[in-house]
Amino acid sequence: MTLSVKPIPIQATTKQDYLAQIQSVEMQRIKLRALIEQAEESRFEQWENMEADLDAIFHE
Repeated sequence: MTLSVKPIPIQATTKQDYLAQIQSVEMQRIKLRALIEQAEESRFEQWENMEADLDAIFHE
């Protein structure tokens, strides 16, 4: 799986605007990290299920 992310242009005129944009980017990064963790957990569960299926097939 490949992720493609475009950088967000920072268009701040004040320090407060700049800090707000940095905070927004940080929140997006946190959300993306959570999505990646969910995908990894889902993939791990799929492998566990396949392993259980193979065990059931070959141990019958």
